[in-house]
Amino acid sequence: MLRGLDGFVPPPELAGDPQAALRPWGLTVLRNTFREGWRKARRERDHAEANPPEAEASRQSDQESAHEVRDLARAVSRLPPAMREALMLVAARGLSLEAAAAICEVPVGTMKARVSRARAALSRALAPVNE
Repeated sequence: MLRGLDGFVPPPELAGDPQAALRPWGLTVLRNTFREGWRKARRERDHAEANPPEAEASRQSDQESAHEVRDLARAVSRLPPAMREALMLVAARGLSLEAAAAICEVPVGTMKARVSRARAALSRALAPVNE
C-alpha cells in the first residue's frame, strides 16, 4: 500500500504541510484498495455460484477414486498368480474359503494363507498412497 510513497509529489499549494498533502493521496489509496477488494470478492462470489462446492467435491472425489482404483489394480496385478487368484475368488467374488479351495484344488488352510498373504501384500503396497 505504501510502495508508491517514494514517488509522491505534494501539490504546490500543500508543499508546506506534509500531513495535509498526504491526506488526499492516502484517501485515494484507501479507496482503490477497497474497490480492489470489492471486485475480488465479487469475482470469488461469481465463481462460487458458477461452481458449487458439491460439484467440485464430487469432481475431486471422482478423480481420487479413479486414482485409487488404478493404484489398487496395479497392486493386484503385481501379486503372484496364486495369491491373486485366491484374493479374487474370496474377496471379489465372495466365495467361501472352502469353495475357493475346491476350485483351486488346494487345502482350505492353503487358501486361507494365500488370501491372508495377498491382503497383507496389498496393504503394504497401498500404505504410502493412503498416508
